Amino acid sequence: MTQPTPRIFHSADLRPPQRKALTERVMEHYPGQFASLEEAGDYLHHIFVPASLRWACSGNSKAGTTTVKRALFQLEFGVPLSVEVQADELNDDHVPHLLPRAGVFRTLSNLPSALQVLGKALRLTMARHPTARAISSFLYICHSQTRAHSLLSDDRFRMNALVGFDWTRDPGTARGFEKFLSYLQLNGAPGSERLNDPHLRPQVQNVRPELFKPDLIGRTEDLAPFFRQIAERLGQSWPADWQPPQSNRQTPPFDRASLLTPTTLRLIETVFEPDFAWLGEDPQSWKP
Repeated sequence: MTQPTPRIFHSADLRPPQRKALTERVMEHYPGQFASLEEAGDYLHHIFVPASLRWACSGNSKAGTTTVKRALFQLEFGVPLSVEVQADELNDDHVPHLLPRAGVFRTLSNLPSALQVLGKALRLTMARHPTARAISSFLYICHSQTRAHSLLSDDRFRMNALVGFDWTRDPGTARGFEKFLSYLQLNGAPGSERLNDPHLRPQVQNVRPELFKPDLIGRTEDLAPFFRQIAERLGQSWPADWQPPQSNRQTPPFDRASLLTPTTLRLIETVFEPDFAWLGEDPQSWKP
């Protein structure tokens, strides 16, 4: 593979006052787009870049971000990501998400020139059919319960209280899926707090495509063409025998289609309407 000279970040992350000044500049640059500094900072935090600054990728939870980070690492450095790190993480392949901590990649929230970098970089993101992603999000929060993990625990408490989700009976069932979607609908109702977890909220709230303006959008259902397009745009090529990595796949012991009922399909269409509009998809067009 032809690749650039490997480089990483050596400077320290921004200090809180610098990060605050950066988010203030972002809010000024995008007037009326963010409700708070925290929301603007969240937008920057989900976009990561290499030290070459030649591309910027907006992460989209439950849409293949882990796989894409592994592939981009190899494209940038010419070798597969082979580090192993033990940690109590819900994501079975959490290693790629540690790259910014090591300075191998960096989030825009830690780059004082974030807006200038974004303006010049090849902008990448991923998207998934909203029906498939809704199912994946449901399985993920059920997995967090099985593991008794702290991730998504606040939402599990709220689901228990607000929609009567029974964590001893409802996980993995169509009845539980309906309650899960009803909970998401409650969070999206006028006057409610915005759903903050990127694994659960609509994809457009993660990517903010009207602001990020991606040059390439990879579809989780088939990422191979996306990786070829990235390499071509960067003037590189993959080895002839290269195969896209497969990361963080969930294999439930039941047919995912069993979760889809007229009620759950209606709720998916309502809750994720912005995603369907963005991707030009129909709620019933997904095939398991």
